[in-house]
Amino acid sequence: MTQKLIALDLDGTTLNNDSQVSEVTSQAVQKLTARGHIVSIVTGRSTRLALPAYQQLKLTTPMINFNGSLGLIPNHAWSGEYEFPIQRKVILDLLANREKLGINIIAAEDKKSILSSGPASQKLFETSCGFFPDQLAPGQILNPQTLIHNPIGLAIDYNQDKLAQLESYINDEYGNYIEIAHWGGPLSVLEIKRAGVDKAYGVKYLAKQFNIDKSNIIAIGDQVNDLPLLSAAGTKVAMKNAVDSVKAIADVITPFDNQQNGVAKYLMETFN
Repeated sequence: MTQKLIALDLDGTTLNNDSQVSEVTSQAVQKLTARGHIVSIVTGRSTRLALPAYQQLKLTTPMINFNGSLGLIPNHAWSGEYEFPIQRKVILDLLANREKLGINIIAAEDKKSILSSGPASQKLFETSCGFFPDQLAPGQILNPQTLIHNPIGLAIDYNQDKLAQLESYINDEYGNYIEIAHWGGPLSVLEIKRAGVDKAYGVKYLAKQFNIDKSNIIAIGDQVNDLPLLSAAGTKVAMKNAVDSVKAIADVITPFDNQQNGVAKYLMETFN
């Protein structure tokens, strides 16, 4: 048997539209793991928000969070663990200028904790899959006293009419150090991460750790942030519900979407 590295996006791919892992998908992944293949989650989600899926899939492999900025094995000491944090001064600068820049909420997260400048509306909480908390303990309110460490994930809910000004400020002040990505969809949210780090970095890192050739990497995704993920794989798989740009580079488009166990059906067919 040739060992494969199977890199799975979560939202819109492994998860259904209720952010759940189906029993069919869980069983398919467990069968591949039992055969000796390496199945890893590669997601834009934080560790906090990806952990339920990781546990439902009964994985023990490394997981890539924050679109490549963190690689770890949850609740386990792994010698290969890495992170690309964002300097604390960047967050505090944006926090100090949030009114001028049209920032509603800033949320900063690492592998263990979440801080936010204020509670999210119920709509923002639900649509962001809980990235922006709707309830905060006093110690979770983002300020110079609570932000002790450099966070890994940073997201900003902004006023649409100030977007150009916000992007210009970030690029002018920190453009050589960080990159901006848009969440898209109904949310006015910017994600900020270290320049040059993406899902491809995470997949290549895992492949090196496990000595897996690119030709033996299968990557499955659906959104724009999955383009780097697929580019790092020998077999690029787009979900039926994927955006056109992802389908355009795919070797395979699944006949079933994420509501129809598309990942599980593709894996079961591919691996018999």
